[in-house]
Amino acid sequence: NREQIDGLLAAASANWREVEPAIFGTLLERALDPAERHALGAHYTPRAYVERLVKPTIEEPLRADWDLVRAEVRQLVEAGKVETAQERVRDFHHKLCAIRVLDPACGTGNFLYVTLDLFKRLEAEVLAQLQGLGYTQMGLELEKYRVTPEQFRGIEVKPWAKEMAELVLWIGYLQWQVKQPGGALTIPEPVLRDYDNIECRDAVLAWDGDPELARDEHGAPITRWDGITMKKSPVTGEAIPDDSARIPVYTYKNPRPAEWPKADFIIGNPPYIGLRQILATVGAAYLDALRVAYAGLPESTDYVLYWWYRASQLVELGRVRRSGLITTNSIS
Repeated sequence: NREQIDGLLAAASANWREVEPAIFGTLLERALDPAERHALGAHYTPRAYVERLVKPTIEEPLRADWDLVRAEVRQLVEAGKVETAQERVRDFHHKLCAIRVLDPACGTGNFLYVTLDLFKRLEAEVLAQLQGLGYTQMGLELEKYRVTPEQFRGIEVKPWAKEMAELVLWIGYLQWQVKQPGGALTIPEPVLRDYDNIECRDAVLAWDGDPELARDEHGAPITRWDGITMKKSPVTGEAIPDDSARIPVYTYKNPRPAEWPKADFIIGNPPYIGLRQILATVGAAYLDALRVAYAGLPESTDYVLYWWYRASQLVELGRVRRSGLITTNSIS
């Protein structure tokens, strides 16, 4: 409508060049009401905390790889093998542009954005090294290989958060490009691309078809308290569950662990919902399906640990190089 168009026009008229993409997490957290924020486990993680996780999980191993390449390049240059040195640097750049990072609880994409920023900084060093070696085909190199948002994968259950994560990645990427000398001219068109790298779905549980309404012996839909709405007790005056706030109960056919996209690194801050809160938050049917899908885990397992379990499985199988996830210091 007219009001929405005016709002869009006002936003488009602002200068977005210097905006910090990570602020979107804060803005959206404030937009959520306290009850929904608790239900989603949604909260903004400050950039300093994100970097404390990204550094040992991703930056340190990549820096170690780059240090080895630079040492080899020095030896090759000293031996007069400049073209071979160029190839070593190009090979590292190609590998950097092929690395995939997954956040299986990405929210508005802060972890992915900070990692993208790390990749672009490292890429800038690699390209500077290549230029210093006298490589003359930089334009062709960047046509085929560059760090892009496609490398950063996410899973997010909320549609609006999924859209915001994609936006955050693109703003961060385009900021990097336009800040480079002549960078705006090197951005390939179309400028925005649908890589389908952020998936909107459950990250730990998969099932066949859509969830079906649970029904009682008379065929009537079964409902439960929504886990959010409270009312004042007429006796004590304290907040107690409002049993009149009901939502449908669903059943999940053939529940199983959800598959995750292929990735070299896994990072993130999965939703912490303690065992006592799981039932009220996701419902008994979902919790039962989760326990069937992960039959090897104790029923006392906290919700956040299902993310840890899936990540550790992939690391142990050698499908993921390293994973790092944030959680509280008291988990079951």
